[in-house]
Amino acid sequence: MPPRPLPPWRSWNSFRAGNSETRVGLDLPDLRVGDPIACTDECAETGEAELWLAFNNQGIAAADAVPAAIYRLDGSERSLITSVVLGTVPAGEERFWGPLRLGPEHFGSSGLLIRIDDNGVNEDHVEECHEANNSLVLPQHPCASR
Repeated sequence: MPPRPLPPWRSWNSFRAGNSETRVGLDLPDLRVGDPIACTDECAETGEAELWLAFNNQGIAAADAVPAAIYRLDGSERSLITSVVLGTVPAGEERFWGPLRLGPEHFGSSGLLIRIDDNGVNEDHVEECHEANNSLVLPQHPCASR
């Protein structure tokens, strides 16, 4: 230890900062993709299924102008199918997007990628607790199991 240490508050103020860089403990949303609801009544006739996509906010703050997108997924390659702005998703609530009529051609070799906080051009518009839980992959078209 130096004989005359410099007071840390003069340069760092790390005691009072209290880990502010990681945003822990702040009021933030936590957007997630919920379980989709599929209607497969028309699978035999048209080969299409109607999907309602669920998006929820498990954080403690509302998220405004929340974008969502769906992609055809082929390995690591993804092709945008469509995107939407869901509007505000209040804390603890869920929003649905649909019905979306999707055929087997919308599902790539790796399935269908559903993303929240993604406008189809770029991701992470909303600052939130966890960015890593914003997607869900449906591996096959809902009609494939009928």
